[in-house]
Amino acid sequence: MRDDLRSIFSELSSEKHITTELINTDVVKWIPILPIGKSSRKMGISEKGCWVVEIATGLCELLEPRSYLYVLIILEENIDEIRSKLAEFFYRLNISANIDTIFPFAEIIKFGFQQQDEYWVKLAFDWYNHLSLIKKKSLKSTLEKLSMSKRTTQKLRNMARKEVKNLNNI
Repeated sequence: MRDDLRSIFSELSSEKHITTELINTDVVKWIPILPIGKSSRKMGISEKGCWVVEIATGLCELLEPRSYLYVLIILEENIDEIRSKLAEFFYRLNISANIDTIFPFAEIIKFGFQQQDEYWVKLAFDWYNHLSLIKKKSLKSTLEKLSMSKRTTQKLRNMARKEVKNLNNI
């Protein structure tokens, strides 16, 4: 749970954006913020201070690596459009938020890099190329594993190797 997300939830709770859903058997308050792809599902911030996503059975907290499966489809969208949608949401509500700090870009990319389907790995690289150096460095060990993985193509292994080399030279 993150204090910056709790703070944003607190600021937004005075607005009429709060929704309640189930996580397991608990009722959780959350604020829908971002639509996921072409589906009707949304991502948002919970009162606990974490990102959540709507699923068929209620909400899923994006806390464990495997939970990012529910938002993997967001990699199909342009990362700058996602940033723009988030910035617009917070701007409309007069909330100052550093999008690159609060949104789990690196976690989504990491999950994309770990997929066996080349499609998702390529999309994760598209997003990776738009990250700050600090976020890129946080993905170094994942890139090292990808560079040695036999489950992906030689081209993607070479891309990962090149990125690791670039990060080592900085």
